[in-house]
Amino acid sequence: MSMQRTGKDNSSTLTLLTLLLAFASLLALYWLIRYGGPIVDGDGTRLTLPAEGIIVEGNLIPKLHSYNSGYEYPALLALLSQLSGSSVRLIQLNSAVWILVLSLVAFVVYRELLENDRIALLAVVILLLLPDFLFYILRGSHEKITWFFALLLLYLLSRSYRSIHDLPRLIIYTCLFYLVLGAMVANNTFFASTFIAALGLSFAGGILLRRWSHFRDRRPDLNKKYLQRMFLISLAGLVAVFAFIAFIYPPAENYLRELSNAADRISSLFFGAEPARVQSGYRYLQTAWRSPWIYSVLSGAQWIFVLISLVAWLLQGLRLPKLNYKRWLVWLMYGGFLFILGLAYILDLAGFMNENLRMRVFTPFTLFVSPLAAVFIYHIFQDLGLGWRKIAILLLLILFSWAAVATSLKATIDPIVGNIWIFYSPPELNSMEWVDEHVTNQRIWVDIYPHQVDVLTFWKGYNWTSTNTYEDRRPSLTAPYILISRLTRLQANRSTLSTPSTAQHNQVYHNGDVRLFQRRPQTPYQR
Repeated sequence: MSMQRTGKDNSSTLTLLTLLLAFASLLALYWLIRYGGPIVDGDGTRLTLPAEGIIVEGNLIPKLHSYNSGYEYPALLALLSQLSGSSVRLIQLNSAVWILVLSLVAFVVYRELLENDRIALLAVVILLLLPDFLFYILRGSHEKITWFFALLLLYLLSRSYRSIHDLPRLIIYTCLFYLVLGAMVANNTFFASTFIAALGLSFAGGILLRRWSHFRDRRPDLNKKYLQRMFLISLAGLVAVFAFIAFIYPPAENYLRELSNAADRISSLFFGAEPARVQSGYRYLQTAWRSPWIYSVLSGAQWIFVLISLVAWLLQGLRLPKLNYKRWLVWLMYGGFLFILGLAYILDLAGFMNENLRMRVFTPFTLFVSPLAAVFIYHIFQDLGLGWRKIAILLLLILFSWAAVATSLKATIDPIVGNIWIFYSPPELNSMEWVDEHVTNQRIWVDIYPHQVDVLTFWKGYNWTSTNTYEDRRPSLTAPYILISRLTRLQANRSTLSTPSTAQHNQVYHNGDVRLFQRRPQTPYQR
């Protein structure tokens, strides 16, 4: 009987994995075919160039382009390029397939933490339906590897707790944990330190709760050794970050300067030397999306899941002594990232890191939103009667369908809903390449955002340099050349932004979608 039950369990798990990978494949396929391939963003370009530099120079810190926060993702791109024979650019353009690996790892981790295959599957599905997580995973960013490492750290931490009385296994899991932690630091110092800070906050919160629980119950469930390990892990992580910046990767010193800048900005904000930038977020919604209410509809399902997870977190807080160490770990990490998210909001008000820090910190927060929301939904559904279950199924179908459509539109910044696009048209790239070849030593206005320059840089590669100065964003009143595409005009009109006036310019190039204008000579000696 036991063998039959095991076989059924294995078959059920295999079916769940198949469904999960099929769902993840559909998301990756939609990303790849929505614009026919030409998707390039600024972060993807900034990581592609160092990877090409590693191949060209054979050095982890290329001279022309290096990534300040870490070298691991560019090094991984370089390695995959050498092993596969494909260019770094081709790997980056198809990097959405990493979602399959991340989904599989997330399922294994949530299964370990939640001890239930169905809840683990539900947790991963919810994670993939959060657009502010999915966007950063599908594009050519380091974050797909960063959060892959974060999930592995949770898995190894849980496994090491399970092996606390098995010394050989404990040593293996501990060594693997610190190896992955070092890899995460090398991949991105900022996000690794954020994860380490969440562990430190979890330790501090656990100590306080343990004392409170001991005072009121006399039977604390949270073992002191677990909290001591979290403290040691946080301390070791900080040492690893410092060693990486000071001795291994000098470009990461910029991170320390950013931290100093953050402290100065917070001081200025609270002591009144600098006004809070409350309106900046609303202005961004006005320019980046067709309208604020469209953004609300796209984000609504995501915030429902966040609200469900918050309710689950509060309810679990009322029954902490009954939680095992795995649920304690998820509960404490959720609280740690919730605190960091609040701090990120304050830093955004102070104008730190382009005022989008809370959006970047929200991504690791979703790693804990999804399991808590899944646990709550699953147990509520199990406790309902037959009649109420039918209503619950209908509501869940509506919620998940809404989330699937909203995530697909928001994560790809679809032109139906968004104004800041990450795709480009082939005529735009062709025109930029023509201009760079035929115009020299000139200032050229090209876009309302840096996108056109990012695309040109991405395709020109590591060794490319230009004699021209390409300007974007603010309309230039003095640039001799103005390059305007049909998509740029459409973006500007939607975002209520201005493009430079071409009234005093002659059209010198036109490829159907893109026009190049040259300022008229004012004297006989000008060209």
